[in-house]
Amino acid sequence: MKLKTLLIASLLAVQTNASANEAEKAPKELLNEIIGYCKDIAADEGIGSALLSAYLLECVNAELESEGYAPVTQLPKS
Repeated sequence: MKLKTLLIASLLAVQTNASANEAEKAPKELLNEIIGYCKDIAADEGIGSALLSAYLLECVNAELESEGYAPVTQLPKS
């Protein structure tokens, strides 16, 4: 299940790159909210620390795309 979730998120990221040139950056508050949401999902899915960073980036970018914002290349430091 975890691998399937990561694979789906990866596929969404590929689609995100195609439309990134048209989208604007998400507000910092929204980005932080999405990061928290993705951390909750990762905890529920049991994503280990070895995969957490990659999972969070993919999850955040998928959520940003669904909201019409440009993807990020890295997550802000906590």
